[in-house]
Amino acid sequence: MSFLDPKERSERGQMLRARLTGQPTNPPATPYQAAVRDFVYAEVWTRDGLDSRARFLISLAGAACTANAEECVRQARGALEGKHIDLSELREAALHVAVYCGWSAGGLLDQPPILRQAFSTSCLARCGHVPASTSGPAAG
Repeated sequence: MSFLDPKERSERGQMLRARLTGQPTNPPATPYQAAVRDFVYAEVWTRDGLDSRARFLISLAGAACTANAEECVRQARGALEGKHIDLSELREAALHVAVYCGWSAGGLLDQPPILRQAFSTSCLARCGHVPASTSGPAAG
């Protein structure tokens, strides 16, 4: 592991976070936010050993398992818009997460409100990803 100059590390983290989440990012307002930018994005996401697709699937599972809907949206947006996974793979991941982390965790990734927030309508149509339902999973 090589150590980056602190300024270069911050710039790399800011740029990578914006690219991976598909959203512009603001400078961090707290030391915690700076640590996320500098460590999570500049150091962890850039390591060898896993490709971006694997990292997104792990991040989606982690966000769902902790019931962090905001992070689910952020990770789903980045994974789908960056074409690291497609909608059918997200739904398969949701089922797999449900088995290992609980049905509510898996359902969090499969909910149309999450998908609508993750993708703008124009992107959904352009990419051919249209949620099957707007009312959520059927009770059974």
